[in-house]
Amino acid sequence: VLEYVVFAPIFEEIAFRGVLYAMLRRRLPFAPAALLSASVFALAHGYGLIGFLSVLWSGFLWAWIHEKTGSLIPGMIAHAMNNLLVSLARVNSELNRNLDGLIKLSGLGFLNKVYRLFDRIGLCRINLFSNFINISSLINCVN
Repeated sequence: VLEYVVFAPIFEEIAFRGVLYAMLRRRLPFAPAALLSASVFALAHGYGLIGFLSVLWSGFLWAWIHEKTGSLIPGMIAHAMNNLLVSLARVNSELNRNLDGLIKLSGLGFLNKVYRLFDRIGLCRINLFSNFINISSLINCVN
């Protein structure tokens, strides 16, 4: 997590906004320089189309922040927050998957019976971290 939330944002912002965007910006207006540097940033991540577009948009926004503030620090903070939320979402998904299996196999008496009842009648299970992001998604339905 430290690598994704601290080190990657620092080094990527220095490389893509501090060096690449700054070099392009000396020769081009804001929009083309931001789009080109954000495109290279998105390609470097190696995601599919949806991931590419998401990273492209983030890279463009962080170039805009750099353009407006003249500093890499706000972009580093935004980048770190983005990576933290992605990391929490991954942990949340893994915890829910493991918790489902553990509860189903545990035989923990009452908890196991409640889970089975909810599962049988199609009610929902609690998503551990969703209240940090959106209170209305606190409960996710069991598949």
